[in-house]
Amino acid sequence: MHRVLLGGMLALVAAIVLGLLASSPTPLSAATPTLALVAPEGVQPSDGVINVQLVARNVSDLAAFEFDLLFDPSIVRVSGMTVEPALGAVLNCAAATTRCALSLGPIDVSTANEGRANIGALSYGAGTGLSGEHVLAVIQLEPTGKGGSTTLRLADALISDSSARPQQVAVEDTSIEFDGRSRVFLPVVNAGEVGR
Repeated sequence: MHRVLLGGMLALVAAIVLGLLASSPTPLSAATPTLALVAPEGVQPSDGVINVQLVARNVSDLAAFEFDLLFDPSIVRVSGMTVEPALGAVLNCAAATTRCALSLGPIDVSTANEGRANIGALSYGAGTGLSGEHVLAVIQLEPTGKGGSTTLRLADALISDSSARPQQVAVEDTSIEFDGRSRVFLPVVNAGEVGR
């Protein structure tokens, strides 16, 4: 008799738990890892260097990333990428005791002039990869001097963990607008030193 009663109670508890899980408004699975571009807010000057952050969100053991950055080459050029320390030490790194990081080659200028730049980095050495939310890299952009806006898109994005296993990744693009005004800097002449 106790066995029948216990079996019935277990079935009732299981039904309640399944009902609660089915009606839960929040998904029970982990959030999708995401690579996001974060541009400075507002209209940017059309000269100088503009830094755009590459942010990883909801990652677990992230050790490498690679993607194609798509943009309007008449508005902006990609001049470089700096790996941030969160991914790993870049200088004077001892892989036996520290997580180290390096970028994946120089940016190919021939494709960058066509509006596509392949960007990536990896980490190696002691410990695991990144988990949570971190700035992975800073991408340096140089405006062409022309005003207007361009969407910066992440295409063909790949991420992997410290065992080189690929992970699914979502992407978040951004836009950036330039004012198109050129700035002219003139030399300062001290009137007391003219003609010396």
